[in-house]
Amino acid sequence: MVASLFNRVIHERPVTGELIYGLLALYLLLALAYAMAYQLINSLQPDAFRSLHGPLQINDFVYYSLVTLTTLGYGDIHALAPAARLLSVSEAVAGVMFIAIAVARSLMLINDRDDSA
Repeated sequence: MVASLFNRVIHERPVTGELIYGLLALYLLLALAYAMAYQLINSLQPDAFRSLHGPLQINDFVYYSLVTLTTLGYGDIHALAPAARLLSVSEAVAGVMFIAIAVARSLMLINDRDDSA
C-alpha cells in the first residue's frame, strides 16, 4: 500500500489535491513508522528515552516522532540510547529531505505545466 501510494505520488503529473493529500499521507506514514521503531527500541531498552511526563506510551512516541520529523524539538522527550539517538537524527534528516523533495517536485510539475501552456 505504501509503495503504491509512493509510486502514485511520484508519477502524478499535474499538481492536484490528490497529489497534496498523497504527500501528506506519506509524511504521516513516515511519522508512524518512526513512532513504531521508537516504541520497539524502548521495549528492548527501557531507558532509551527520558520524558518529563513519566513512562512513555505509543501516543508519546507518535508525538515525539512528529516533533522530530518537523524538527520542532520541544525537548520534553529525550533520546538517550545510541540507537534511539541515531534513529531520531535520521528522522529529522528524512523530514527535511521529504519537504525539500516534495516542494521541488511540485515546483517542477507547475513549471512543466506552464511551459506546455
